[in-house]
Amino acid sequence: MGAYRMTQSYPISASGLLLDVMVGLPGKSMAPLVGAGEPVPAPIKSRALIDSGTDVTCIASSPLRGFGLNPVANRTSRTLSGSVFVDLFEVSFSLPGPTPGLLLVLPQLVVIEMRSPPPDINVLVGMDVLLQCVLHVDGPQRQFTVST
Repeated sequence: MGAYRMTQSYPISASGLLLDVMVGLPGKSMAPLVGAGEPVPAPIKSRALIDSGTDVTCIASSPLRGFGLNPVANRTSRTLSGSVFVDLFEVSFSLPGPTPGLLLVLPQLVVIEMRSPPPDINVLVGMDVLLQCVLHVDGPQRQFTVST
């Protein structure tokens, strides 16, 4: 018997492959809070664009800084505009799936802070996440599907 595969389909919009994702504290930051009986901040729902041209998922400053996270590292990153200095953060990242449930959960994901996000987009989903799932784009039907 094969493994159960979860699938979620989305329409392709004029802006591209858009979907909602959840960004939260990394798993290792939640454990001490739970152990101490402290409240754990809820993940933040964010609008995302799938960008297979980016190797590392990028998240706007507001969700990252809203959790009070500090950078885990920094580095120089190459962009179409040239090299830029970026901060790296560790977060939990998930894709909501069929109701109820989650399609994909990554409790520890290192992401790049995106200081100038595109309008109405807080996350660029990169190859680091896409390599954890199956992405099928059906151009003629104007929809895409993510499966795990």
